[in-house]
Amino acid sequence: MSTKIQEADKLVEEAEKHLKTGFFKWRPDYDSAASCFQKAGILYKNAKCHEKASATFLKLADSHYRNQSRFHAGKAYEEAAQVYKDMKDFSKALAHFDHASELYLEDGTPDTAAMCLDRAGKIVEMNHPDWAISSYMKAAQIYENEDESRFRSAAELVGKVARLQVKLNKLSEAVKSITHEKQLLSQVQGGDHGAGSRLTCALVLVHLHIGDQVRAEQSIFDACDSIVGFGESEEYHALQNLIEAFDERNEEKAAQLLNMPLFKYMDTAYAKLARSLHVQGYTESSSQQKHIFSKGVNKQNMAQLSEQFDNMADKMAYLQASVPTVTDSELQSSNTNIPPNAMPPTHESRDVAEEIDLC
Repeated sequence: MSTKIQEADKLVEEAEKHLKTGFFKWRPDYDSAASCFQKAGILYKNAKCHEKASATFLKLADSHYRNQSRFHAGKAYEEAAQVYKDMKDFSKALAHFDHASELYLEDGTPDTAAMCLDRAGKIVEMNHPDWAISSYMKAAQIYENEDESRFRSAAELVGKVARLQVKLNKLSEAVKSITHEKQLLSQVQGGDHGAGSRLTCALVLVHLHIGDQVRAEQSIFDACDSIVGFGESEEYHALQNLIEAFDERNEEKAAQLLNMPLFKYMDTAYAKLARSLHVQGYTESSSQQKHIFSKGVNKQNMAQLSEQFDNMADKMAYLQASVPTVTDSELQSSNTNIPPNAMPPTHESRDVAEEIDLC
C-alpha cells in the first residue's frame, strides 16, 4: 500500500472521530470532518484508488449537507461524479451531477446548476447521447426560468440538443428543438446576429429529409415574416431555389445548391444532412448510369465493345455455317419435311442473340 493511501486512510479515521458524539460532545464537528474527507478524497483520487475516492467524496457531500452548506455539498457530488467518469461508470456520474445541480438550485445559484448539467452532458455525449440530451434540456430549462438575459445560453443548449437529435436521426424531435431555439434567439437582447437565418436553413433541410416539402416551404415564409431582411438574403434565395429543384425533381440542380458554402460550412450535423439529401425518387444506380452516359464512351471502352462484337460475329458465322439453309421450294412443298439437321436455334445461338439485343 502506497504512502498516499495510508495517509488518506488516517484522514478518514480522523474524520469519523469528528463525527462521533459523546457525553461532553453533543453535536458532530462537520467542518473538521469535511476538511479531513476533502484531503483524503484528493489523495485517493491521485493514487488512482477510485472506489475509496468516490466513497470519500460522498461522505464529504453528506457532511456539508448536514452542516447546511448546500453549495459545498453540490461541489462534493461533482467531485464524486468526476471519479465515476474516470471509472467509466457514466450512469452514476450523471446521477451525481444531477444531484449536485438540485443542491445548487436549493442554494439559490441557478447558473451554477445549469453549468453543472452542461458539464454532465459533455461527459456522456459521446457514449450516451440520449442522456446528454436530457441534461442539456434540464440546463436550458433552468436558464429559461431566469430573466431574458439568460435566453442566449438557453438557446445554445437547445441547439446542442437539436444537433444530437439530427445525429441520432430523430428528425421530428429535431424540428421542435430547432423551432424552440429560433424562438429563444428572437427574444435575445441585441439581436441573434444572423442565427435565425442559419437555423431556417437547418429547419428546411430537416423537413426535406423527412419528406415534408410543404412544411419546408412554410418555414421559409415564416422566416420572411419573423426575421427582418430575410426575404432579400442569400439564405432565402438559396432555399427558394432548393424548393424549386425538389418540385422539378432535379437532382443535379439540388446537388449544386447543397454544395454551396452556405450549406457546406454549417454545423457538422446539418452539413452532413445536406450532403445526404436527395430529391424524391433519386437512386444511386440511376445517378451512376446518368454519370456514365454523361461522360461518354472513351477509347478504352470503344476497344472493349469492338472486341466483344467481333467475338459475337465469329460465333454467328460459325453457327450459320453449321446450320443448312432451307430453299423456298422446299418450304412451299407440302410433302417435304424439314431436314433433321435444321433444328431450332441452340442455347449457344440464343445466348449470342441475347448479347446482341443487350448491346
